[in-house]
Amino acid sequence: MTDPEPVDVVTAARSLGVTPAAVRKRIRRGSLRAWKVDGVWRVVLPAGREPSYPTVTAPARDAGRDALIAQLQSENDFLRGLVADLTRRLPELPAGPRDMDRTPGTSPERETGSLPQSPPRPPGLDRLVTALQESARPPPRRSWLQRLLGR
Repeated sequence: MTDPEPVDVVTAARSLGVTPAAVRKRIRRGSLRAWKVDGVWRVVLPAGREPSYPTVTAPARDAGRDALIAQLQSENDFLRGLVADLTRRLPELPAGPRDMDRTPGTSPERETGSLPQSPPRPPGLDRLVTALQESARPPPRRSWLQRLLGR
């Protein structure tokens, strides 16, 4: 009886249902016959363990999935048409809810002649802001000698 054809580590792992690392461990332990040819391990599989090569089969067509894809494509086409229509009509649409009652080409600054005034600041706010800014500043850098002497 002749020995089966030796295979590479990955094929042996697939046939045995283990990882390539497990095949390498079995080779080291001596539970699998193997030898190196040009730096690649060649493994002789045990009797009855011919290499099994994976077969590639096309996935089964699912009618429900096809219907869902068709529906999503239809919705996508509808939304693309809607976006194209709104993009085309964009210059005709009003700019926003505040601008609905204004005539086109006018702004609040043009109507009143000045910008709106901000409310008055409460007393002491400037001092508080200055104190907070100063407390947030990092301390001045000291030389290594000053840090060493604690000054």
